[in-house]
Amino acid sequence: MLILNKEKILGSWPKCKVRCPYPGDPPHGRISPLKFWYTPGDNIQVTCSPGYVTPLEPVRKPTCRENGIWSAPPPPCRSYKDV
Repeated sequence: MLILNKEKILGSWPKCKVRCPYPGDPPHGRISPLKFWYTPGDNIQVTCSPGYVTPLEPVRKPTCRENGIWSAPPPPCRSYKDV
């Protein structure tokens, strides 16, 4: 809360909350949880459509960082034929 009087400012300025935007679904996949905005520390997971999988090597879940940027893009969904 900020109160202004003739001589000084009392209180503090409001702070904006840092949020990450919805990163978009990868082709042949869905992001979960589905939200418009994510807060720092939130993770997302990709679920691929039938016939598609995420990479087999360990992939860290993308995490919303304190600066409002994702730690990594969502992993791609690849056809079983390409794995």
